[in-house]
Amino acid sequence: MEKIINVQIFCFLVGLGLSLASSVNAADLKLANTPMVISGAAPANVMMLYDTSGSMNHIVPEVADDMNNPYGACTLYNDANSNDEIRMGVDGSGAAYFSIGGNWSAWSTTLCFVKDRTYNNVSLRNIPTPMGVTSYMGNYLNWYFSNTAHDGAANFGRNADRKPGTHDRMEVAKEAAKNMIAANGGLAGTNVGLTRFTSKSCGRRCEYYKAKVVSGLVDIDDASNRQTLDAAIDSLSAYGSTPLATALAQVGRYFVEGNNETFSVPSHSWQNNILITTMIDMDANSLFNKQPEYSAGTRPTNNVIEHSCQKNFIIALTDGEPTSDADYSDILAKWQDGTVDQSSTEPGDLDDVAAALFDLDLRKDPNDDNKNNVVTHIVGFAKDFPLLKRAGEEYGGGSYTTADDPISLATAFDDIAQSINNTSGSVAAVTFNSNRLNADSVLFQAQFHSAGWSGSLEAFA
Repeated sequence: MEKIINVQIFCFLVGLGLSLASSVNAADLKLANTPMVISGAAPANVMMLYDTSGSMNHIVPEVADDMNNPYGACTLYNDANSNDEIRMGVDGSGAAYFSIGGNWSAWSTTLCFVKDRTYNNVSLRNIPTPMGVTSYMGNYLNWYFSNTAHDGAANFGRNADRKPGTHDRMEVAKEAAKNMIAANGGLAGTNVGLTRFTSKSCGRRCEYYKAKVVSGLVDIDDASNRQTLDAAIDSLSAYGSTPLATALAQVGRYFVEGNNETFSVPSHSWQNNILITTMIDMDANSLFNKQPEYSAGTRPTNNVIEHSCQKNFIIALTDGEPTSDADYSDILAKWQDGTVDQSSTEPGDLDDVAAALFDLDLRKDPNDDNKNNVVTHIVGFAKDFPLLKRAGEEYGGGSYTTADDPISLATAFDDIAQSINNTSGSVAAVTFNSNRLNADSVLFQAQFHSAGWSGSLEAFA
């Protein structure tokens, strides 16, 4: 069937009126009153980028966050100040202890933590994996180290690495992701993939960090795909550093695999403290110059962005600032501010990479004005700093949300999924210009996109 026109149309809410930008070769435009077929939009592509650094092993405070409900009838307090290093341990019987600067004690009502004080250098896990330290309120520490009655020290059990019943950040994040891709979850009707951080050896006492695509984009309305993605989520474990900009750039490479477009990109230089910008041509594989590591069968062989107007998103969850983060092109690093700030939080490069993904048309179509870019949503899990906000909300075209516990993380993911659904919907209708097929019949297809309320009308003979 030969396509004879492609007419751009715009849909307005007022009166649901339609205005045609051009006519059909000067012929009258006569359409049947009843559409023959109605179909949905191309499903959105959503790549989840998960922080799997060692700090994801930290315990998530799920209780004891109410300062009006103090734990323990405390009469005296230990001598820990806000910046002392506090660690957890158990003895051979499972009795729980805490150390302050290397001095071990069992909790009691005369050795309490100050309930409304923030302790900034705490580790509540007894594991060999390096995980650093994080912050907790004294009230939570009193709950953590005390028994059920909160009148003496807790017993965690022999060889325990944490208080029974608690969950670490990775466990909470896994559960939130699996809920989002469930059959009735917020991302139903989309293609979803999973990428994590990983490390590679580069010689003696040397390793570098990058992204690893654990699962490529798959239709999660397919039960088998959903089961496979669930298993990929369950396989995540926490260790190593936080290469945020590197991983985001390598997810960008995933989106352009199989379609090495040439882009017009900004090349920045400084002259007498003045930023000079010129536009140069660069192909996608040079701009996104490092591939992620691919699990078996996940490297794309064709365009990841399969359709015009297909929406593309990255949902990035992180609990830390960038570390070991330098494996991306200078053009990407300088995209927004003209500087290279590898492994730095201010001004940083994560926002530059997010800006590039949002600015670029990754799948150009000369017959279509729509831009196939990537929108970045970022969730700071127990972490809040300006670079994350700029990368998601200001330059990445998406959002930035913070979460500190399972409920707020679930809410953040629900909000992102709703935003994706709101910007990805469209409807299409097909009709003939007569109720009978004959030599003069023309097939018209109209497609409308809720994002921007635009669409197209195509005629086939």
